Amino acid sequence: MGRIKEFKDKEALEKAMILFWKKGYENTSLKDLLSEMDILNGSFYNSYGNKKNLFMKTLDFYADEVTAKRGALLADCPNFKEGIRLLFQEMFQCFDDNTAPKGCLLVNSISNDLLQDPEIQKYVKTEIDNFKLFFEEQLREAVETKELESTLDIPLTASIIVTYIQGVMRLSNLNYCTKNFRQQTDIFLTALGI
Repeated sequence: MGRIKEFKDKEALEKAMILFWKKGYENTSLKDLLSEMDILNGSFYNSYGNKKNLFMKTLDFYADEVTAKRGALLADCPNFKEGIRLLFQEMFQCFDDNTAPKGCLLVNSISNDLLQDPEIQKYVKTEIDNFKLFFEEQLREAVETKELESTLDIPLTASIIVTYIQGVMRLSNLNYCTKNFRQQTDIFLTALGI
């Protein structure tokens, strides 16, 4: 029985994540969540407490299921330059998939109103900082293996990459041509020496 409940919880969490991803936090109503997750009001409150708690759980789920898989494309590749291109390639494939939500759940859900909540603001900042640290680690390894120049400013380059990715994720919501993103990314990475 425990495995069935765990599966149903994961399935419900994934449905909520996709709904928040598509509509954003503010535009997702409790009614939307109950319908999409196929649960009753009482079960929702017993399992998640409130909409904000569920949203925080979906952010964790997104980090585990989406961000980690994208990061693994880079981390598991023995060549940084090839790995970062694989990461971007996967992002662009998602942009071309009309059934998948566009952009990044974290970025799509951020609004000025939402960031007034200290807990959510702290979470978002921590996730972005962790993303930068991940890139710093990958860049440092590429410098140590002499794949990248030793003069590379690793923290600054990691910040620039994260900012670029978040910008591309945000613009993907406007249905820009993925071909343009690919061309821009090639120029961007070349300019960074990557």
